[in-house]
Amino acid sequence: MTVVTSMWLFIAACAVFLASLGGMIVMAVRKFPVLASLNVHDEGEAREGGVRAAILEQRLRREFFASLASLRTRLTPLFGWLKARAQRIRAWAVALEARYQRTLEEERARVFPEAAKSPDQLIGEAAALMEKGDMPAAEAVLLKVVALAPRSATAFKMLARLYTLKREYDHVREVDEFLLKLDPHQADVYADLGAALVALGDPLLALDAVEKAVAIEEGNPKYLDQLIDLAILLKRRTLAQEILQLLEEANPENEKIPVFAERIHELPRA
Repeated sequence: MTVVTSMWLFIAACAVFLASLGGMIVMAVRKFPVLASLNVHDEGEAREGGVRAAILEQRLRREFFASLASLRTRLTPLFGWLKARAQRIRAWAVALEARYQRTLEEERARVFPEAAKSPDQLIGEAAALMEKGDMPAAEAVLLKVVALAPRSATAFKMLARLYTLKREYDHVREVDEFLLKLDPHQADVYADLGAALVALGDPLLALDAVEKAVAIEEGNPKYLDQLIDLAILLKRRTLAQEILQLLEEANPENEKIPVFAERIHELPRA
């Protein structure tokens, strides 16, 4: 049975209920003139009329509620059937929607097989391609990832590493600067940006970037090493000595400490 048929049955049931209720009201109204026509001119007739009116009122009340109970008994199975039918129709609609969604996803996966893969799956494929040395294919996959997940830090960092391996430092800079717009509290990105800027011939900007990395992770020996190298490159003896002291406190066993000390000693004094 269709949804339209079920709706018409429900409307018909409501019409039967309203018609029955209307009939009982009409019957009651017709009895009211009888009450009004009672002769109560004298005291005896008034008492007798009051009794008759009370009896009639009670009888009408009983008949009215009995009719309601009878009507409810007759309509209960119909309403129960309509409710069950509505539940089946709703379940059918939910199942139909789910089946349509599955069909849509299957068709999308058939036409666009890459779209069926999650960003994490594509990142895994890109990592495997980079290990094989297939950089063009890895780059293509990573570009698909950032199109699907434009705020994926993992994908962008892998893309920056790929460009570093390809020595495309201008692209490394672009990617790192975008990452820092997403989240400016990434010490590793500042350090990576510093290395790219050195390769691009801008050690002053590189120094600023690495100083921000050290500010975020003060005791990180890797970033302290990088900052000392930059200070020596820029011949900033005092800064290099200060950073070397921090490195000695953070990692006194670092094998680079004596090498750095010798290089700083060779710098001209201010």
